[in-house]
Amino acid sequence: METNRRSSIWAIVPLLLWAVYHWIETIQRIRRYYTPLPVWDYWDVAAHLERYRALDVSVLWVQHNEHRILFPEIVFALDMLLFRGQQIFPVCVSVLCYLGILAILGWILHASGRLSPSLQIAAVLLGAIIMGWQGSAGFLADTFLLQWTMLQFTVAASLGLLTFAKRSGGGWYFAASLAFAEVATFSSGNGMLLWPVLVLAALALRLPGKRTWLLAAVGVASIGLYFTGYRFSGSINLKNFFVYPLYSLDFVGAYLGMPFGGMKGTYFGVNLGLGGLGIAVTLFCIAARKRLLAAPASALFFGLYLFAVLTALLTAAGRMDPSDPHFLAAEAQRYLSTPLMNWAVLVMMVIWMSGACGWKIFSPAQICVLAAVLSLLGFPKLRWWLRDQDATFSVRQAATIALRDGIVDPNLILKVFPDPNVVQPLIRELRDKHLSVFSDRRCGLIGKPLQDSFRMLKQRGFGAVTYLHPVQSGIEVAGWVDSSRDREDAREIVLVNEAGLIVGFGSKLGDLFPDRLLGLQTPPSLGWVGFVNLSIESSFFQPYLIRKHQLVSLGEPVRVPEITAVAPENVGQAISGIAWTVNPGWKQHGELPAEGWLGTGPGGVYSSRRHWEGDHWKHEGPKENGVLTASFPAPAGQCLVLPLLHGPSVGGLSVMANGAAVSFQNGETAWTYARIPLHGAGATLTISAPHPENWLAVGEPRECQ
Repeated sequence: METNRRSSIWAIVPLLLWAVYHWIETIQRIRRYYTPLPVWDYWDVAAHLERYRALDVSVLWVQHNEHRILFPEIVFALDMLLFRGQQIFPVCVSVLCYLGILAILGWILHASGRLSPSLQIAAVLLGAIIMGWQGSAGFLADTFLLQWTMLQFTVAASLGLLTFAKRSGGGWYFAASLAFAEVATFSSGNGMLLWPVLVLAALALRLPGKRTWLLAAVGVASIGLYFTGYRFSGSINLKNFFVYPLYSLDFVGAYLGMPFGGMKGTYFGVNLGLGGLGIAVTLFCIAARKRLLAAPASALFFGLYLFAVLTALLTAAGRMDPSDPHFLAAEAQRYLSTPLMNWAVLVMMVIWMSGACGWKIFSPAQICVLAAVLSLLGFPKLRWWLRDQDATFSVRQAATIALRDGIVDPNLILKVFPDPNVVQPLIRELRDKHLSVFSDRRCGLIGKPLQDSFRMLKQRGFGAVTYLHPVQSGIEVAGWVDSSRDREDAREIVLVNEAGLIVGFGSKLGDLFPDRLLGLQTPPSLGWVGFVNLSIESSFFQPYLIRKHQLVSLGEPVRVPEITAVAPENVGQAISGIAWTVNPGWKQHGELPAEGWLGTGPGGVYSSRRHWEGDHWKHEGPKENGVLTASFPAPAGQCLVLPLLHGPSVGGLSVMANGAAVSFQNGETAWTYARIPLHGAGATLTISAPHPENWLAVGEPRECQ
């Protein structure tokens, strides 16, 4: 007996260490991903700020797309009212909900018996390993996705509590189950799917008929309340299930196969998800034959799995595109929490069923070993998923730094919302009320003397600026700093002009160093990104690493580039007398992309592409475009503004004004207005976009204001 106990302990210890490792990595990744700036759907929260302050509870009933998110909205409102909208509170609630799911799974597994304590612990640890994979940081750090983790927790809690409704005092368990079901219903639209699952669970558990009927009645009433005043978007298309039945099935498989489906081709994920579904159906049939459906673990595991399948079907009805062979709508990062939890449920379900049925060939211990081996082989192959997540959050980090430093550039705002015009008033409101990213004390230091805020010794360090790019009202700056000899983990940078005034801040981003800035002889592990606010007149700036007792200068002072970017409303009249030389491949008044926000466009546009075919350029003309040139007398102010628009990739693009090069950056997709000082009586523009895949549009040059 003692030998078996020691063997069990030594078998559990590696799983425990592995689970701890996964969760430590995930928490660290959440910390790296964290940003207080609203992103995408979360701007709705900023739009509701005044109604929160007025304690207008009707705002909680406001429909978000097809969802009613009453309970997540309460968390968001509390964050704005009590915690200055820094979004730490919703992230903490989301993490606690996610951990709560695991706690409920372990609680019910223990209550059902059929497994030894060591096997129960092993099953829970395997679930923790799967749910704690670092990729979960993507939805845990995305504040608005609280609606998913809250939904999953309340679904698990409702099912778990229902399994105890037959015990003495079971009325309290039953009431609590209904309460959690209500929270699930009004946390996300698919929460309504819980009610039929609960009814089936009640029948399997053989609850008294009155309670089952009451459960069904409350469910009908809750769904009816959900649709009170509801606006139907028309996104649900049930006809697709009948017109494209095989595609619909594959879509569900792709959804359930996340994230492991991405290890190989598209249909590997589809088959993996459908394979898991097949295992669950087989186990259900065995449980029915063995009369195990009334066991608490059985009701919980099969209930959760059925809820996930119904969610996949609902997602297919609203999101699937039969013309998409890669099932991209099924594999969106925001949906990951449900499939990831589902894999943990499936593993624990198989282990419990093995113990409950007394299997010898596939014993619980053997299944634990198999699940551990498959996880050990599978998780390292998902590094690409983590790289994609890093790229997503890196652009958010850069946008956060920019807005904190007072830079309001449309191309940066597009990283966090598809229409800058919508969120710019919200940005001003958050800034005025010192909420969100603007609650950071550094916002108030822009334009203030350095010595007033940082009374520290200055010394030279190892670092430099490697990249400058003009943005509206400022400059994006990137560089490197080697602080490996420092005992403290200093990460913040302050940028100071020649007058000793603070003109911006920056941060070391480590793994989140933006991909668009790679290739600049800046190792990401040493890289930092910051912004210089040019509303403070500056000719030079000096970056300093902020240490506890010192400011460490990074290289020599850097000259502010002559070519800057201005807002379209800050340009003068069109310059007359321009003589264009148009070579093959360019077209005046050429078409521009019809999708996406382009910003304020100018007149007299020349485009290196001819016809836009909805989502791509139709290939026409030469394989390589010629050069577009223009010559004209310099305006009286010795300065011009040149409107420019390009695609996501800028390889090969070049704009020269009297020999001075205009900076381009990957990922900018809205019109920019380059302010170019001129030296001399004439101006010559030389514009090149030789490669057909990288397009460029140029507006008529205008005078500077």
